Amino acid sequence: FASWSCFTFILGAGLPTAVAVYLLLRRSLAINTTRVLALAGLGAALLAATLLQFSHAHGTNPVDFGTHIVAVALLTFFAILISRVAHS
Repeated sequence: FASWSCFTFILGAGLPTAVAVYLLLRRSLAINTTRVLALAGLGAALLAATLLQFSHAHGTNPVDFGTHIVAVALLTFFAILISRVAHS
């Protein structure tokens, strides 16, 4: 159950940040939009994971760590998907 709350916290804090970064970068001329938004999504996910540490229990287990990795990867994939859909 603790892993699910971590997962939802990372997605809940990371998605608005990733959308805000997309809105700020959509008018800019990037050489490779997919790579830029992939790094932006990764940054948003890592920011959310860092914010989680302020309310997270200090003891972690492999399942919790794996959940964090899946949430970060999902947000990065979401950013790549947005860039490909929006700029195709």
